[in-house]
Amino acid sequence: MNSVKPLTYTTEIRISFNELALHLREHCDFLWHFARKMARCHRCSSEEPAPGDFRIYINGRGDFAIYHRCGDCAYPLHSYVDLSQERQIRSGLRKLWLTKVN
Repeated sequence: MNSVKPLTYTTEIRISFNELALHLREHCDFLWHFARKMARCHRCSSEEPAPGDFRIYINGRGDFAIYHRCGDCAYPLHSYVDLSQERQIRSGLRKLWLTKVN
């Protein structure tokens, strides 16, 4: 028997950079730049992520996260962007999440 987790607003789904750019044109560069630069490696203190190796996740609440690796030591990093004050961006992310899950 296959068990399926119930879909809730906290369920993270993976999206591509192209989907992010398509649905949030005016905010895409801000989200991308902010998330990629805010993660400092805990192992070697580098601030440069590895090129090309990343995964973008969103949930139904409008949260945004990028999982990637450090450019120097390849340690896994997680960048979470606090969008609590950005209603327009959160709304766009929620709409994208609903589009993907329905």
